[in-house]
Amino acid sequence: MGELSSGSLVAGGFANQGIYFYPWLVKTDANGCIEAPCGPVNATAGPALPDTEPLLFPNPASGRFYLSWPGRPPGEARCTLLDAQGRVVWRGLRRTEALMEFEAGGLPKGLYFLEVVVEGRRWLGKASVQ
Repeated sequence: MGELSSGSLVAGGFANQGIYFYPWLVKTDANGCIEAPCGPVNATAGPALPDTEPLLFPNPASGRFYLSWPGRPPGEARCTLLDAQGRVVWRGLRRTEALMEFEAGGLPKGLYFLEVVVEGRRWLGKASVQ
């Protein structure tokens, strides 16, 4: 929470519910009245992806893994694969499909995170590579 030079107050935070991320940001004027909604805090902020939960499998994976996503929004997704230290292993744009394939061959054994962002909404899943 912070106070701006105008006297406005800004507060923000987030809630995690399982694999879902729900950020929030509130701004009030000097009188405590809520002002127009603020934009996203960063490129990945926004409500979690709706509809049917995506499923990442097999887990653990060896050669490749799949994202099953029957309730996907149409369009293009920004996909990022991160290692357990948060370093980007792979990043790319993919058309959303009911079943999306990702190559895991050649990756060292360990824990990875697949982040999928569509229309400002974010989904994050965990995958283990053996």
